[in-house]
Amino acid sequence: MRRDLQKNTEIRYLHMLRCIAIFLVIALHCVAPYLTGKQIAFGSKTWLACDIINSAGRMGVPIFFMISGFLLLSDERTLDIKNFYKKRMKRIFIPFLCWDIIYFITNAIFHHQPLEIGKFFSELLVQGSKYHLWFLYQIMGIYLLLPFLKRLLDRCKPREQVLFFAIVLFQPTILLFINTIQPAVRIAPFGPLVEGYVGFFLFGYLLGTYQVTPRWRRVIYCAGIVGFLLNIVGNFCFSSPQQINFGYSITHYLTAGALFLWFKEHFRTSPSTSFQNGIYRGARWISKLSFGIYLSHVLILEHFAVFLSNILSLSPASSIVFSFFATSVLSTLLIFLLSKCKPLRTIFL
Repeated sequence: MRRDLQKNTEIRYLHMLRCIAIFLVIALHCVAPYLTGKQIAFGSKTWLACDIINSAGRMGVPIFFMISGFLLLSDERTLDIKNFYKKRMKRIFIPFLCWDIIYFITNAIFHHQPLEIGKFFSELLVQGSKYHLWFLYQIMGIYLLLPFLKRLLDRCKPREQVLFFAIVLFQPTILLFINTIQPAVRIAPFGPLVEGYVGFFLFGYLLGTYQVTPRWRRVIYCAGIVGFLLNIVGNFCFSSPQQINFGYSITHYLTAGALFLWFKEHFRTSPSTSFQNGIYRGARWISKLSFGIYLSHVLILEHFAVFLSNILSLSPASSIVFSFFATSVLSTLLIFLLSKCKPLRTIFL
């Protein structure tokens, strides 16, 4: 394995990946109610279409983890523990807290939950006031490990880094997958040594830092296709009207890794045409707003897009399409407007 020295191209493909990832997350949340609720029949054509979208959408959060892992584990400033904690936690915690307050208030207004300070803090200490905020808790927890994780990686040879990555994945993903496809004999010799989401940080670091040979690229792309198909088939085979088999497993490493590598290999050079340059500039613009879009999109989805689609009496398929485009456009517009005001940008973004 050799280090990838083309530093001038890194930010380009990462912008493209962030843009794709945020829209995958929105698509995932648009189909989720139809997969976990009773609005469509389990196993119907619409359910299967949602299953396919879900399998694609599940790449979004891993891609965000992988981008952060590559950037932060490659940055020498991560070793400065005090400044790293101060900068990263401030960057995330203030916007998170403000949006958590907004979601707590909207839950009280629209879902008739008690507007009590005790309830707010009880939710704040667990997963927040809205389901998608789990990502912020997870990433803040991983940030606590990163200065130490970087020290370990810096002292490891490339093959040792890959071995460490495999050890991290073994219990929470590989054995989980094996136990899922064959429940007859449960294999669990020990618990997770490191939580599985750290693996996405390591995977992003490895794929972003080192050159991957054409042979291994083909292997990773094929593994990504297989992983995507396994997600679709696995969700169908292991789900039921009462329980949906979702979550992040080894198959999501395969699909997200293939997507990450494909963008890295295909966006190395500067855009050669004005059309390609326009696409890149648009992706770069959305990329810079992606954190705010992630925080705000559920507000738009639940209290505008879904509400309006119900008024229009749209079919489930039409409602999903409408909700996706409405949520994507309006949440992007909202964050763009907030970004133009410095006080609001500091608080919400």
